Amino acid sequence: MDTGRARRSAVALGAGLVLLLGAGAARAADLHPYGDLGLRAETLFVHDKDASGERTSERLQHRPEVAFGLGLRALALDDTLEANLRLTSAPTDALTDRWLAAADFGRLRQVAVDRAWLGLTMSAVPELSLTVGIAPVPWRRTGLLWDEDLTLPLAVVAWDQQRSGRAVVRRTHGSVGVIELNSGVPVEDDDIVLAGADLGATWGLGRSVTLQTDLGYVGLWGRRRLGRAVARGDVRVGQQRAGFTTNTTDTDATTPRAEPTQRLILDGLASDFDVLSAYVALRVGASELFPVTAFGHVAWNLGASGPGEGNALGLVAGVRVGDDAIAGQTAVTLRGLYIEADAALAPLNDDALLTNLEGLAIEASFGAFEGLKFAFDALYSLQVDPDLRGFGDDRGEPGSNDPAAVRLRLSSTWSF
Repeated sequence: MDTGRARRSAVALGAGLVLLLGAGAARAADLHPYGDLGLRAETLFVHDKDASGERTSERLQHRPEVAFGLGLRALALDDTLEANLRLTSAPTDALTDRWLAAADFGRLRQVAVDRAWLGLTMSAVPELSLTVGIAPVPWRRTGLLWDEDLTLPLAVVAWDQQRSGRAVVRRTHGSVGVIELNSGVPVEDDDIVLAGADLGATWGLGRSVTLQTDLGYVGLWGRRRLGRAVARGDVRVGQQRAGFTTNTTDTDATTPRAEPTQRLILDGLASDFDVLSAYVALRVGASELFPVTAFGHVAWNLGASGPGEGNALGLVAGVRVGDDAIAGQTAVTLRGLYIEADAALAPLNDDALLTNLEGLAIEASFGAFEGLKFAFDALYSLQVDPDLRGFGDDRGEPGSNDPAAVRLRLSSTWSF
């Protein structure tokens, strides 16, 4: 999805930022180099079904992986202008996955620019900012709609105002923006556009209790072009190409197994994606070492139609205990997942999820010392609707939305 033209644009923008950063250094701007290195082992077990629907064989997929990034941030001395540039590992055309197979580590063709932006804040209104370039998605990121690490070509205007710790409303924020995607081979009218907005607040309910609330919207323009990109194999979810083995978001409901690729090329996706979302999180920090946060994130796709019309709900809810940002401390998160087939755009949500799945995930991470973390996560998932495959299934490749799946990951990351 983020191929060809988009990569060349990223390189060009990155080169411009290099010059800008150099100029910033000459003018005594504040420079901050940063980077990260990660090692991970991922194992996926899935169960198949035969033609009668009975569960049969078990398949195993295992990958030792590496991820890295190196960046530079420049901030003007008056804090009104920011420039940011990062090179990172880029194993495929996946937008949400930086992890390389360990055997591919060191290949320069696996490196891409994933951050290259300018940010402007006016001195008269420091709460208001403008960001243009390849930057992190500013809206609520839990993996349901947006992956935690996702960066895309965008332009965003944001408002963020924080108040003293004694205020009832401790923070208000909002943003509106436009995102451009490239659907693969650069041809006429080949761009896909997402537009969205988010409005939120943080409330103080006492000395150690806070409540976060967010409301959001995102709309897709170009669902037919996105369908063609899926059919060509240009769209990836994690390590695999996005596709369908039975009918879900492609348009012909009468013959679910007949030439799905051709239907996607001619008709595009049956469902549009006009997604409303709401997020709430209650944090109780009576103990600095073991704060407890309960959270929920729900999404509803108003554009769901065709075979996926009744499959428009996405929900992630759970509880987190601890804070791994503190050296020597551990954080444990338990999440319940329910993501129907047409609830979200799988190329943009968490790379481990896909759609048309429900399950339970547990994550544990330990902050060994500043910058170094060790983590383990496990996901057990089942299909929501056995007659659908969901957005992100690659025509039978192992995935979390198979009839039954278990994903295990063990990782270590060092950030500086």
